[in-house]
This record gives sequence, C-alpha cells and structure tokens, in this order.
Amino acid sequence: MASPRSTTDIIEHVEHMLERLSAPDLSAKCFADKCLALEAFLEMHGDSLFRTEKLDEVDRSRVLAVITRLDQLQKRAAVKAAMPGELQKYIADNDDKPS
Repeated sequence: MASPRSTTDIIEHVEHMLERLSAPDLSAKCFADKCLALEAFLEMHGDSLFRTEKLDEVDRSRVLAVITRLDQLQKRAAVKAAMPGELQKYIADNDDKPS
C-alpha cells in the first residue's frame, strides 16, 4: 500500500498539472486528456485541499491559488462546451495543426 501524500505534495502536484494545462501549444485532445487526469487525481486526493485549518499560511495561500485556477479552468471549459459543435471541431482541428 502506498504511503499517503502530504498536503504540500498534493498542492505541488496539482500546481504542476495546472501548469501543463496552460501550455500554449497544447492540442485539444491533449488538453482534454490532461483535464481528465487532473480530475482523477483530485477525486483521489482533493479532499486534502479542503482541510485548510491545519495548513500554514504559505500552503493555505497555495491552496487558495489552486482553487482559483481550477475555477478559471472550469469557466474556460464551460465556455468551450457552450460553443456550437461545428465551431468546436473547427477550433480543435486548427489547434492540432502544426504552426
């Protein structure tokens, strides 16, 4: 059985996953895959991020920043989901083309 991750390790891992999601050259498929990986990780470890009463100020600030970034990611995904399907396909096709 694996040892449980510390809250600091979880925060750091989520920060890295969010950084990879904000890469400018990320294809639509890769973005979707990374979102699913982030979602799976948060389902497994996310509860630790909401137990902030035991965190020091630095980690508490990091958790709040992660939550803000997750909220922004969710809003961005909602906007893209609201686009008509044909427009999404056009954008995805163009995202996947090399520059």
